[in-house]
Amino acid sequence: MLIQSRHLSDMKDLNAYQNLDYQQLLKILSRLIEGKSDGGVIVLGGIHGSGKSTLANLLERNLPQLNVVKASEILNHTSIDKRVDSIEGNQKILANYILSQNTEKRWLLIDGHFSIINKDGHPTFVGYEIFDKISPSLLILMDSDAEWILKNRRDRDKEHITMSEIKRHSDFERQMALDVAKKFKIDLISLDPSSLPPPSPIFPSSSQNAN
Repeated sequence: MLIQSRHLSDMKDLNAYQNLDYQQLLKILSRLIEGKSDGGVIVLGGIHGSGKSTLANLLERNLPQLNVVKASEILNHTSIDKRVDSIEGNQKILANYILSQNTEKRWLLIDGHFSIINKDGHPTFVGYEIFDKISPSLLILMDSDAEWILKNRRDRDKEHITMSEIKRHSDFERQMALDVAKKFKIDLISLDPSSLPPPSPIFPSSSQNAN
C-alpha cells in the first residue's frame, strides 16, 4: 500500500478516499516511481475545468521520469464542451496508444476522465475496459469545489454552464473513480486545486534588464 489506510475495496462511502495536498501527492509519486523502475500508468481524472492540466504540468516539471499524455489531444477532441459521440471507440483508441507508449517502460500520467459528457449532454462512464487494459498503478481525482470550477469555466472558457450541471458531473465523476478503484483494487487519491503552488513568476530576460 502506498497510503497508510484501508484498501479502497473495503471502503463503502464517498468520503473514504484519500484527500491529500500537493506536497503529499508529490512524495507518494516519487516513492512509487523510484520503487518501480519498469514504468507504469497513473490516471489523473476530474471534470473539465477542475485543474487537471495545471496539476499534470506541475508533476511533469517536478518528476522528470513522468511523461504526461493528454487524452483529449490523442483523441483530437478539442471542443470546449468535451462532448463525444463514440465513447467506446475513443477509449479503445486511447488504450491502444497508452499500451504502445508503455512498451518503452516509461511512467505515464494520463490526463483524462472517468466520465465524459455524451452528445446528449449527460455524464457517461468511460467504461471499465480501458482500465482493465492499461492496468494503472494509481488513480488521482482532481476533486475541485463546484464554485471554483464554475468560475474557471465561465471566466477562462466563456462557457455557459450552470452550477447544477457542474455538481451533477462532479458527483458522477467521483462515483465512477471510486467504482474503478474498488473493482480493480487500485489506490485512489483526491486532490483539491487550492493546495497547488502558485505559478512560477516570469522574470525578464537579461536583454530586457539592460533596457
